[in-house]
Amino acid sequence: MNRQTLTTIALVFALALLPAARATETENLNMQILPAPGKVIIDGKFDDWDLTGGILACSDVENLRDQFSQWFHVMYDSQNLYVLSRWKDPTPLNNPGVKGDLRLSIGNFKGQPTAVVYRKVADEKKPKTFSSGVVKEYVMDSVAVLADAKISAKVEAQGKRYVVEAAIPLASLGLKLTDGLALRGDFGATHGDKSGADTALRTHWNNQTTGIVNDEVFELKMEPANWGEISFP
Repeated sequence: MNRQTLTTIALVFALALLPAARATETENLNMQILPAPGKVIIDGKFDDWDLTGGILACSDVENLRDQFSQWFHVMYDSQNLYVLSRWKDPTPLNNPGVKGDLRLSIGNFKGQPTAVVYRKVADEKKPKTFSSGVVKEYVMDSVAVLADAKISAKVEAQGKRYVVEAAIPLASLGLKLTDGLALRGDFGATHGDKSGADTALRTHWNNQTTGIVNDEVFELKMEPANWGEISFP
């Protein structure tokens, strides 16, 4: 298997603060990144998507599936990696910032959906240091906004849900597609409290060590041991 890695795609938006309770979290063992069936228009709709490879992420399936959950879908063509997230959320897009080997974070920045790439090790240096109550210094070699990413976020406040769709140029990720390509990675979300000021919950496809919240470094850290296998059939 190609051991090249693709880190977490973290879609960072807000959810209301959740009560503590025993919960069954979704567990997905593999994610397929499907070829796009045709031209994909980034408009916040998904009628041009193949949704068959989607995965459900929810921290408490029995109690919160209809309140706090996400469907993640990923496709590709010769030019772009396409990301779609369909959310159930009573306070959609109520987080003013993004947290985020390569981490792609998509979130609300200055009122606009924005993609940011974090690289732990990079040839082109755009360094930024993060700190928290636990870790004094966590340095990223490069933190850069992807100006060439196309992102659409559609909020349905009445239905307490939203959809995020994005086209990310493969070249911006340093990704070259080959037959049978297999990567390691994760898909997840950090959910803010009702005010959008602090993180109240983290939900990931593969990473189950998400108990620490409201800590910038732990939300940003790249931990390959907690990633799953991603395949391009």
